[in-house]
Amino acid sequence: MKIIHEEKNLLTIFYTEDNTSGIGIHNISKDVKLKFIFNLKRGFNLRTDNDLNPRVWKTVYNSHYEDMLLSVSYEKKVLFYEITYIDKIPQIKVLDSYINFDYNKPFNLFCGHEGGGTSIVVKMLRHLGLHFGDDCGPITNRKSHESASINAIIKHIDNDTPTYIGRELFNQIWGIYNYKEGQINCVKRPNLKDKTIKLGEIFPNSKIVSIMRTPNGFYSNEEGRKFHEKTEVELLRYQRPLVEGTPVFNLDFYKFFTDYTYVNKLLRFLGSDNFLNNEKEFSELKELINFDDRVLKK
Repeated sequence: MKIIHEEKNLLTIFYTEDNTSGIGIHNISKDVKLKFIFNLKRGFNLRTDNDLNPRVWKTVYNSHYEDMLLSVSYEKKVLFYEITYIDKIPQIKVLDSYINFDYNKPFNLFCGHEGGGTSIVVKMLRHLGLHFGDDCGPITNRKSHESASINAIIKHIDNDTPTYIGRELFNQIWGIYNYKEGQINCVKRPNLKDKTIKLGEIFPNSKIVSIMRTPNGFYSNEEGRKFHEKTEVELLRYQRPLVEGTPVFNLDFYKFFTDYTYVNKLLRFLGSDNFLNNEKEFSELKELINFDDRVLKK
């Protein structure tokens, strides 16, 4: 293997010279446990077992030599690397993304349950001008429209995290997310049920949109299957998260895709005035995002 980057006494990043689409990370520390995410620029992770114990290495197979964002976190610190390919050889750039952010700025959190329609809702809202992060993948994606940098931080946040530590963690990612003044800034992350109270404290001017959907028997992927296997009580734990003082919009998935005035109601809640004017615009937008009406059948 060939090392392309080293953090002294912590980690190395390498690729396999006999198969240059294989790239990996080696924890060379004595006692520090790492978490890492290889996130393709188009918005998908390359592996799910992302814990790395000392003296252990793991690889991923980037078969199409796609650009990636690698995040490595440990002990309340996160490192970011941009990986690109020239002639199928990976090139690495260390990203300095720290910004001392003003946490009084408005920020919107979208949640729900995986497989419960969060991605298609966010895809439509992106077409209506809402910003979900420069690193949430192309708008043409079917899934997942989630900021890779913010996801790397949210993994370390729970309702017991001191607020000042949570803010210091988030300060490390704003240069990648790219908060845009004058726009509606949001993040989508399903399964926030144990984090919403703390996130409301970190972002005191935040709003939460919780996407409510009832299973109707139609699904097209593994996430959808798992969603349909959950009981109503289990789903409500995700779709009605606990909050303390944070405004919440419980979004009715069925109404959102059948009534354009309901879409406008959500936009008004978020502070946007980019409203849909009629049913024709609504239908054209659903066609643009390849909305499948079968998810609405009761």
